[in-house]
Amino acid sequence: MDDLEVLDELIRSTAVVTVSSATRRLTLSEPSQPGCTIEVLGVDDGAVCFRADAFPDPGAIFSGANGCCCRSDFILFVAHKDQLYVVCIEIKSTSDKAEHIQQQLRGAACLVEYTQAVGRHFWSQPDFLKGIRMRFVCIAQTSLNQRRPVIDRPKGRHDRPDRPLRVSAAKEVELKRLLHG
Repeated sequence: MDDLEVLDELIRSTAVVTVSSATRRLTLSEPSQPGCTIEVLGVDDGAVCFRADAFPDPGAIFSGANGCCCRSDFILFVAHKDQLYVVCIEIKSTSDKAEHIQQQLRGAACLVEYTQAVGRHFWSQPDFLKGIRMRFVCIAQTSLNQRRPVIDRPKGRHDRPDRPLRVSAAKEVELKRLLHG
């Protein structure tokens, strides 16, 4: 069983965001923020995406100090050119402080590590999610409608929560942009 098949069994269907197989589009919406929607283009239907904020609030156990109870909005697992990528995505209708966005992306990275541990221990898959490439993305100002998104690339790869790829003023973005900048 490959990693995406394990994830398909592991993640509840109520938390999954489905890829439109006809158009290869993944529509990500933040229900608490009207007009806060982005479409990711070029996503294969084998990809697994779920709402990270559907995970129960860790505030029942953790104090919340240093933002440890934060999570980004979505986590996307996608195979691209024989490599498994995990993209942690935070969506904002406006803009937000960099520190808060980084806390949300760190929380998503923790959820990915937890997901990895569950797959390894409960699905008896010792190599589950081994060798994944992490990507961190903040999509902001979704209420602005420009023809082309504004992409702010960090110095180096956007493979850490403290240097996410920033996409602004977009209603849609290509998957390859989220993976490679």
